Amino acid sequence: MSLGRTSLEVSSLESGRESGSSTTPNFNPTDFQSGSNLAALSDAKSFSGFQLPKFEVFEAFEKSTQPEKADLTKFENKAFDAYMDALGKTSENGYGEKFTVLMFTRDNCGFCERNKEQLAKAGGKYADQAVFSISDPTKDQGGKQLFDAIEGKAYPITVVLATSDRTIRVAGQAVGELDAAQMDKFLADSMKKPMVAYRNEGSTETSAIA
Repeated sequence: MSLGRTSLEVSSLESGRESGSSTTPNFNPTDFQSGSNLAALSDAKSFSGFQLPKFEVFEAFEKSTQPEKADLTKFENKAFDAYMDALGKTSENGYGEKFTVLMFTRDNCGFCERNKEQLAKAGGKYADQAVFSISDPTKDQGGKQLFDAIEGKAYPITVVLATSDRTIRVAGQAVGELDAAQMDKFLADSMKKPMVAYRNEGSTETSAIA
C-alpha cells in the first residue's frame, strides 16, 4: 500500500513514539561590443560609465553555499550495512557515531520516488551526522528486519534511528510523502538531540545499573 502526503510524526522512545537573497546589477547587453573591441574591453574598468559586474565571482559564491545531496546509493537495499557503518568500529556506551536514516520504499511507488529526491536534497546538510539508506524490504533482508522492528505498515516511511548496538532507538518517524519543507523540518527535529547526548545517557544508565 502506498500513501500520499499523509502524516508527519517525530517520535522518541522517551514519550512512547514521539536566505538570504541577493541581486545582480542591471546592465544593457547592447552596451557591449563584439569583435576586435572585446580585447580592449577586457582590460577596461568600466564601459560607457557602467562598472562591469563580476559575474564569475558571484556565481562561484552562490554555488559554494549550496549543500551537496545526500548519497542514497551507497547503501541502497543494504540497510543493515548502513546501520553498522553508523554504529562505527566501536560504540560508546551502547550508541554509535552517527544516526541511521532509512527510507523504506517499494517498486512502482511514485510517492516513494519523489520522497527519495526530497530526502537526498534535505539530507545533504546532515552528511556528517547520519548514514542514509533506501531499502525495499522485499529485496533487503536487513531492511525487512528493521522495517518489522519499527512496525512499518505503509510506504514510503522515513525513520531516523539513534544507532545503538543494544536496542532499536527511534528518534523520528515520518509516514507518507513529505515536501521539501516537511522533510527538512523532520530531519532537523529528529537530530536535534545529538548522538553524543544518547551516548552520555547510556553512560548514566550503565552507572545506575552498576
